[in-house]
Amino acid sequence: MSKDNLVSLERVDIKYFGCYKTQLYHYIRHVGLPIDLLLYNVYESTDNILSHILHGKKPSWSYRTACLEEADLSLIGVRIENVSCSNYLDGLTVIQNEIDQGKVVSMHCDAFFLPHRPWDFEKNHLFHFILVTGYESFHTDIHRLYVMDDMYPGFSHYAYETSVFKDAFEHGRKELRLFHWDKQPPENLNTCIQGKFSEFFSSFSDTLKFYDIANQVIKDKVFLEDSSLIYYLEQSVHIISGSRYLFAHFLKKLDEPRYASVIAQLLACSGLLDKLKVMVLLIQNRKEQGKQDIDITDLCRKLFELEAGIQQQLRICSRITR
Repeated sequence: MSKDNLVSLERVDIKYFGCYKTQLYHYIRHVGLPIDLLLYNVYESTDNILSHILHGKKPSWSYRTACLEEADLSLIGVRIENVSCSNYLDGLTVIQNEIDQGKVVSMHCDAFFLPHRPWDFEKNHLFHFILVTGYESFHTDIHRLYVMDDMYPGFSHYAYETSVFKDAFEHGRKELRLFHWDKQPPENLNTCIQGKFSEFFSSFSDTLKFYDIANQVIKDKVFLEDSSLIYYLEQSVHIISGSRYLFAHFLKKLDEPRYASVIAQLLACSGLLDKLKVMVLLIQNRKEQGKQDIDITDLCRKLFELEAGIQQQLRICSRITR
């Protein structure tokens, strides 16, 4: 017998969320619940990104966003159940039960044991979540799992013999996350989200000094003394770009003409950040060739000015919603 509840998944975000929330966001969106309205707080302060990633020297996927937390998920009737298993066989029992109900399961793994991730497979012990979407069984024994992973630029689907995941699961946290949606979203959901949007921006703070520091890292050739700065700068720019793109996506869902201008500016900002990311990567390549001739001063200044204008407009919009 073969069951597979999810063979493809449309991808909206490729820059902002880490593995688990990427899967959560896109799967709940796939089943038709209005999770896009929960992106009201996806607009990140560049100060936080500067502190955690560039200064803290941590990769973008380790950043803990406040977006899509449990309290907000409950607004659209979604509940996440964390299941700790004693061993892999117990995990397979839970997985089979969820698949039989037409759902999928998020499984915590050690990427060292995942063959479809060659950059980590048998190289790096890094924790990762994958979606288990189905299984094949013979009599009562599951002998194959269907899984989906957030690769680039979209989700990829794989079929593995069950034994492949035993070490991946048991070297992880032996944890499964189950998705439940118990009720329909309330009729006043949009009004509730507008209130949360207003509350979020009433306390929002961002000096935008990130752009000046990013420019100084390149202009003063600080990266020549610490080569890791290029990597963390690229990671910082990557997540900020995703934040601006997804926030534009959120405002579109509100479907109000007064947001049209700021949506266009957010998309332009995300595009400029993507350009900055390309330039940062080019700087790394030029450095390896012994050249340092790329200037990002004008681009950083343009981004600072654009972001300052966007944040001013968002504060005005958030006050109007009260």
